[in-house]
Amino acid sequence: MKRGAAGVLLCASVAWAQEEPPPAPSELPPVVSPVAVSTPPPAPPEPTPRLLALCESVDVVARTYCIEELERAADPRGLARGLLSEMAMHDEELHDRAAALHLHLYGEASPAFEVARARRGPEGDPNRVVYAPTGFTRRAGDGGVNLFELGTFALDYGVTDEVQIGIQSAIPIGIATLGAIGKVGAPFEGGAASLTLNAIGLFPFVDGGDDPLFVYGGGPSFTIGDRRSYVNLGGLVYFFSVGRESVTFALPHIGGSYMISKRVRLGGEIYFPMGLSDDTDPALGEFVAVLWGVRIFGDAVWGDIALFDPICDGCEEIYRVIPLGIPFLNIGFGF
Repeated sequence: MKRGAAGVLLCASVAWAQEEPPPAPSELPPVVSPVAVSTPPPAPPEPTPRLLALCESVDVVARTYCIEELERAADPRGLARGLLSEMAMHDEELHDRAAALHLHLYGEASPAFEVARARRGPEGDPNRVVYAPTGFTRRAGDGGVNLFELGTFALDYGVTDEVQIGIQSAIPIGIATLGAIGKVGAPFEGGAASLTLNAIGLFPFVDGGDDPLFVYGGGPSFTIGDRRSYVNLGGLVYFFSVGRESVTFALPHIGGSYMISKRVRLGGEIYFPMGLSDDTDPALGEFVAVLWGVRIFGDAVWGDIALFDPICDGCEEIYRVIPLGIPFLNIGFGF
């Protein structure tokens, strides 16, 4: 009986040993761990209308932020494509980054990239505050014409990025006027400085004419800021000569301009004229002139609507007739 039980056990062991061995660990199905499961990273966000609006700001800090955010975004629908193309063509500070980002996002170069260095966005003639010269000069190949009070005009042209020359004249009503303008600039980080020189002759031609009047002089200007918004400080000295008589005047001035939108800038300047010759009025502070107004501009045209407000003893009589001051108008064209 015991031998029979042992035989049964022996037969069972032999049968089990002949069965297929268990699979090797490498043959086991992979065990999926919850820790190993990962969801795909979220797609980069598309640019929002609020972000795109910053790319059109007049503030370079806001436009830089827009570029940096777009560099981390995806734009499969091309929402920023037109803006980046516009920045590549017009933005003086960021056109290179805008063109590179356009290539990165859309796989092709911006159509405007080739002319980025030849064309800039509208700036509203930063060559002048309202009338006074600034430290900025016209870029090489750029020119401009200003028609002051629609009776006198000045034409200037950028020979290089630092040198510009021009002429000035007026409608000949009893007097023929002709003059020359020169300006040499020295840009630096955060602003620019320049030296302006003028010479002009006024030649009366009615009833035989009197002696011609010659005016010549100039002076430096220092501008802190960029071409969109800046503060300007300068001084001009002019010599007036008629026959054998001559007088000298100095014209220190301070002013500034701020671009409040892509097409409008506010500007203002204060003059402190003073006579430098013997017995020549006014003394410093006896007469002050304020010139302020708005400049509206497009790509190649601009216009000033400004007021000239003198401050002196007796000047109050002017404001009885024109309470806001003497209108000063100008229209200009770029080429």
